[in-house]
Amino acid sequence: MSMYSKNARLAAAVLALTCVAQGCGTREYERRLKGAVSTISKGSGFQQLYGPTALEGTPITVRVPKTFQKSFTAGSVVDGAQVDPRRVKPPFMEISGLKITYEATVQDAVGGKMPYYCYLAAVPLDVVREVQSPDERYQRLQKRVSNALREKFPQASDWTDVRCHTPGGDVRICRKLSASGEQVFFYVDKAGAGSFRNMPGTLEFYACTEAGHFVLVGWRVPDVIRQHAKLNELAPLVAGSISKK
Repeated sequence: MSMYSKNARLAAAVLALTCVAQGCGTREYERRLKGAVSTISKGSGFQQLYGPTALEGTPITVRVPKTFQKSFTAGSVVDGAQVDPRRVKPPFMEISGLKITYEATVQDAVGGKMPYYCYLAAVPLDVVREVQSPDERYQRLQKRVSNALREKFPQASDWTDVRCHTPGGDVRICRKLSASGEQVFFYVDKAGAGSFRNMPGTLEFYACTEAGHFVLVGWRVPDVIRQHAKLNELAPLVAGSISKK
């Protein structure tokens, strides 16, 4: 059971006792419960995220984990040199509408730094012109992502629904896609020398619609540090944080 669920149950129990004592009705109880869960959610898991980041050229914001200390866009310069494109996007596929990439590292057993990434992308739904329905456009854009991913990883999963809690205590239904296999990561050894190395890794995408846009959050992490990156916990929080400005 997630911490959110435990806290929500605790809030419900406390409020039930309070409402019994005060004699409040069902509607008042539900109103108070929603407010309590909202307060709890803001004060627990979402504390691990920065405030809202605006996605350039869109009316959308997303919150990312505070573990990320570096961010890149195409052409970014770090230490006087342009960042290698393999750190800006997955080296085996394009992400349409990619706005910004975040990079963090976890130190391994020999003192090296292993990276993991978060990709934020958004495109207007109306880039799909073959159909008019927003739902059909959403599905077509999902298909484009899964087709591109399967060119590298034919065994990639199908899109599935996933419940993502929001900072306000509600639930957003997103779509999730994942694949695993050998891929290139930028590794920095103990001496500070960087190189690209092949290692087993996972790529996950969370998709939803917001303000007439197809919003995509991608995660790419070496399998050996997946637990340290807290992907299972943080990825749904980031997807749940997607909002209109």
